[in-house]
Parts: sequence; structure tokens; C-alpha cells
Amino acid sequence: MVVYLRRAVPDDLSTIIEIITYAQKLLYDQNIPQWQNNDGPNQKLLEYDIKLQRCYVLIVDQAIAGLGVLSSEIEEPYEQIKNGQWQLTYGHYMTIHRVALAPFYQGKGFASLLMNYLITTARLNDFRDIRIDTHPQNTAMQRLIEKVGFSYQGEILLPISNGARFAYQMILA
Repeated sequence: MVVYLRRAVPDDLSTIIEIITYAQKLLYDQNIPQWQNNDGPNQKLLEYDIKLQRCYVLIVDQAIAGLGVLSSEIEEPYEQIKNGQWQLTYGHYMTIHRVALAPFYQGKGFASLLMNYLITTARLNDFRDIRIDTHPQNTAMQRLIEKVGFSYQGEILLPISNGARFAYQMILA
């Protein structure tokens, strides 16, 4: 089995949208308001992520198994953390967003692998401070985030409906 991470290209968009759509349905079925009511990743945003070369796809035997976005932009909600604080930082941070796996690859360890590849990519780009957030009801994502080594730091509020998020951080050597 050949497994690796690469930057997404425009030809990947339809598969990426299928994966995001499945993830949105899964969240909906679990009564988690994350990525619902037009507050989740949409085609325009995903096209923008690909254009900026910040969207990555996990490839398993030549098929797109999942995706994640690495953003180095300063994000205002991350600057307003509540009920906690960020650890000491080493300069600018990178944030992981829009992590999703195709249904066939779920429950097989690929989510941890995808996260570790994204973390490695961030570090190879000289980022030591990596951040991520998820909805308070998304316990599966919380477990994954903690499993790969992130620490809970507090809460942020995204400027969307149901925008409360748990915020996590990882400081790398």
C-alpha cells in the first residue's frame, strides 16, 4: 500500500467536495451543528484553498482518502481565546482546518496518519506552533486531536452560527 500526502490540484475538487459532503451528513446525523447551515466548507472556499496551495490530500493507493488545510494566516478568533490561553509560542502559528476522510477509509487509522502528515508538513515549513479547533459536540474529532498530541487550551468563537469551538495547540521542537 502506497500512502502519502500531496497538495490538492483543481482536478481533485470534485472528490474533495464529495468527502466534505459526506462529513457534513455524518455530523448532521450525529446532531452536531458543525459544518451545517452553509457554515461549513463550500466549493468556493475549497477552490480558494487549492488556489493558495494550502489544501492537502491524503493519497492511498492512488485514491484520495482524505483532506486537510494548513493555513498560516492570523485568525482573529484564535487571537481571542477564552477560558484558557495559548502556550508560549515560537513565532507565527499554523492552523489545521477542514480535516475529513472518505467513508471507506474511516476506522482504519488513516485519520491519525493524515493528521501526522499535516503536522509534519507544518513543521517542514518551519512552524513549531500548530493549532486546531473543533465543535464542543464533535467528540470523535476531539479524541483524534488529543490522540495525535494536541493539548486543549480553551475556547474560541467563530463568526458563524454555532461558532463555539474547543481550541487545541501543539508546540514542536
